[in-house]
Amino acid sequence: MDFDILFLFLMTSITLTLSPGPDILYVLSQSLNYGFRSGFSVSLGLVSGLFFHTAFISLGFGFLITEYPNIFKFIKYFGALYLIYIAVNLIIKKREVKVIKKNQNTLINNYSTGLIMNIINPKVSLFFISIFPLFLFDEILDVKIQFFILGIIFIVQAIFIFSLVSFFSSFVGKNIFSKKINIFFNYLQSSVLVFIALLLILL
Repeated sequence: MDFDILFLFLMTSITLTLSPGPDILYVLSQSLNYGFRSGFSVSLGLVSGLFFHTAFISLGFGFLITEYPNIFKFIKYFGALYLIYIAVNLIIKKREVKVIKKNQNTLINNYSTGLIMNIINPKVSLFFISIFPLFLFDEILDVKIQFFILGIIFIVQAIFIFSLVSFFSSFVGKNIFSKKINIFFNYLQSSVLVFIALLLILL
């Protein structure tokens, strides 16, 4: 087992997770607007989606993405419409900008949004298929098991980084942000969801 390769994969994963993108931007805006628990619940949803993609690749089903593209197109379009629906609801609902009680339903909704955002994106599986073979770290261990281990490493670092982003963003939102900036991030949050939906439809 080559631990140098695993360490290189970890550094690559951290760099990719920290790169500006829809996922981390949505966690950021959710945490700024509604606090740590809200942002963290979205993070858990996103990471749960990574478990799906990891299992999908590790069990050898990656070929389905290329063999049956119509199935994934349907899932992709359905998910995109769902994200647009959520974004529209965020805009049309009249929300008072204040500390919102973090009830169970809200946290479950946040988790579900993060989960769906990740699962409906087949590019995550394609990304795993593309990058995992570059970091195979053992000549004897079954490739599927190595894929699974790489997936777990990616998941662990992702939840750690998302948690830090949620924590520091919620602190800034609680102590520094004004009402106008909070309203701006409400619209930013909706825009991120629409942006993700359009990417899913167009790519």
